[in-house]
Parts: sequence; C-alpha cells; structure tokens
Amino acid sequence: MNRTDPVTSPDNTVIQITLNQAVTSDQNRPGDHFEAAVSEPIIVADKTIIPRGATVEGLVVDAHHSGRLMGRARLQLALETVTVNGKNYDIRTVARTKMR
Repeated sequence: MNRTDPVTSPDNTVIQITLNQAVTSDQNRPGDHFEAAVSEPIIVADKTIIPRGATVEGLVVDAHHSGRLMGRARLQLALETVTVNGKNYDIRTVARTKMR
C-alpha cells in the first residue's frame, strides 16, 4: 500500500495561475467557482510538488465592480483544490493584497 504524505509549502509561497475562463468583478459574485492552470511549478526541497499545468479549482471570495465616479474594482480569489497525477488535493490559499 502506497501512502502519500501531505506536503506543506512554506508560508507566502506564491502560486501563479492562468485562468481558463473570464472572471470579472462585474460579472462574478462571491461563491462562484472557476478553473485555472498552474503557470509556474511549486518546488519544495528540490522536489516539484505542483507541476506546471496542474489544474486548480477555486472560489470567488469577494467581487466589487468599480463605481461610475468613485471606487476601484476588487476581485479576490481563493484556490481550493489542485489535481496532480490524476489525484485531487485540497489546498488552502489566501489572496495577497497589494497596499499602496
């Protein structure tokens, strides 16, 4: 029996993705699901734990479209699962917010 041990990536690991569909602040709402592909592999201790091209599924956490006169558009996404070698794995992510 083969057993796969869970792998934890270091805090602040960036997972770069390419969306497979349009996700916009004026069309999508919190709770909407989306699909994407990992665009850069995640490597921990010289081992690729998530390869480039792996499918990820996620959730729109927050979506606010910009107002006509004021306000900025905001779209916050979270990844929930990744598929590696035909197996689905739960993942936990938080959106990174840039402060200006």
